[in-house]
Amino acid sequence: MKRPNGFGTIEELPTGWFRVRRAGGKRETLGTFETRERAESMLRGWNAGIASGDIADGTGITLAAFGEAWLVRRRHGGNAHARKVKDINNEESVWSMHVASSALAAMPLDSIRRIHVEDWICELSLKNSVSPITKGGKVVRRDSGKRLSPATIRHALRLVRQCFADAVARELITRNPAEKVAVYAETSHRTDGFLTTAEIAKLESLPADKRIPILFTMYTGARQSEMWRLTWADVDVDGARFWIRGDTKNGKARKAPLLPVAIALLEEQKTLSSTTEPHDYVFPGPKGKRWAKGYDLGWADKPQRNTKGEFRITPGLRSRVGITRHIRFHDLRHTCASHLLMGSWGAAWRLEEVREYLAHSSISVTERYAHLTRGHLDTLAARTVAQSGPEPKEENRGIALFSGADNGGFEPSTLGSGGRCSIQLS
Repeated sequence: MKRPNGFGTIEELPTGWFRVRRAGGKRETLGTFETRERAESMLRGWNAGIASGDIADGTGITLAAFGEAWLVRRRHGGNAHARKVKDINNEESVWSMHVASSALAAMPLDSIRRIHVEDWICELSLKNSVSPITKGGKVVRRDSGKRLSPATIRHALRLVRQCFADAVARELITRNPAEKVAVYAETSHRTDGFLTTAEIAKLESLPADKRIPILFTMYTGARQSEMWRLTWADVDVDGARFWIRGDTKNGKARKAPLLPVAIALLEEQKTLSSTTEPHDYVFPGPKGKRWAKGYDLGWADKPQRNTKGEFRITPGLRSRVGITRHIRFHDLRHTCASHLLMGSWGAAWRLEEVREYLAHSSISVTERYAHLTRGHLDTLAARTVAQSGPEPKEENRGIALFSGADNGGFEPSTLGSGGRCSIQLS
């Protein structure tokens, strides 16, 4: 479609992408886009900004225009942050949903101040999230009725902050208005986000093709995407080791020992696999292909609406085995951390050991995941004997003692027959 004079131009490049240039003497490039539709949208937004007066003289590039070009460079490794990108498709989606459509995005870069960024954060905090549903054979998005999570808002802010940093590096602006803006989350954390011993036992009733990967995830603490990338070359049953390679969350490969129960699960999986060549996936999808990183084996309940608009829930594996609490597939990783620290599967591990095993970025992350089951501390307290107290009962002797989130600096101590432990509190 031919655009009127003064509207700007869209040029198709040899690469198949589309370059947008504004109208005027220098015909400044506003960005390069993957589709003509996005290019048209950018040009319309630019001219609307000029018409409304948001862009006073048409010479200042907006956050939306610069951000689109920045994302293209980010996708193709053309900026300092590109090496840190884990999922560019997800970043482009967050930008499109929470940044590009905002009033902040229509403002020229050099006119944006910290207060404008903070106002945008306030807008996001009042915005509802959307969730995908299947309707008429197509995936559509609908309002979830819930506010955006602090994690989503922080993600959007991080993208905006890095976008401004790139604009500073290119000398388009002199300072980053989002540099000191922060999103504060609630300080409380879930204390029940892991399976109890009784709930773990219920998983044994699952069919082998579901039971083995679920239990293996739990006993290794692997993340969802890491599980589906695991090949037979990544596991060494004889050496009791496994490797997590590729696109890991912290960018580092992980090498860790296999628990005996995990080794037994791998041996069982071998008997069920049609092929175990080094390049084959340990837990393959249809035709040997890899599952999508968000696939949960049908673990969670699935809400759906039929063609009449009636709402129903299809029970997932979690509900079918009798686990009634809201436990996510990712909570299998939390389950691993919690039970290793509690010693449910044998000797209790220290926080530092669990941190290394699960490749957490810091000890504080391990502390957050290491929730204790109800009554666990009560049991430990009842079995701990102070020096001035009465003689312990016979069944209470030989107990391993721990205190605090980091064992209070104490190594585990075993009381021998007739032994006592003196604990001094400061």
